[in-house]
Amino acid sequence: MNELKPLIDRKYKTMTGENYMAGISLGGLLSVYAGCKYPDVFKRIAGMSSAFYRNQEEIEKLAGSTPSSEKIYLDCGTAEAGENSKISELFLESNKAVYEKLKSSGSEVELRII
Repeated sequence: MNELKPLIDRKYKTMTGENYMAGISLGGLLSVYAGCKYPDVFKRIAGMSSAFYRNQEEIEKLAGSTPSSEKIYLDCGTAEAGENSKISELFLESNKAVYEKLKSSGSEVELRII
C-alpha cells in the first residue's frame, strides 16, 4: 500500500478514485484483505477460488468487523481439489464463511458457486 500502489500510480495512468483489485487463490485472499483494510482505496474487489483457509480465522474476523469495498465478487468451484471431494468441500465452505462475514459489512457481495 505504501510502496507498490504509489509506484503504479506514478508509472501508469490510473484513476485514483476508482481502484479495483482481483486475484486467484492467495491473490483472492490478498484482494479481499485489501478491500477490508483499505476500502477507501479499493472500491471493487474480485476473489476467484480464494485460498481463505490459509488465514481463515483472521480474514473472517477482519471481514466481519470492518467496512469493506463497495462491491465484492467471489467465486469458488465445487471441485477445487480435483478428485479429492473432501478438500473441495472444505475449500467451498471456507469461501462461504468469508462471504457471510462480508455480507454483514454492508458491502454489495456476490458469491458464485461454479
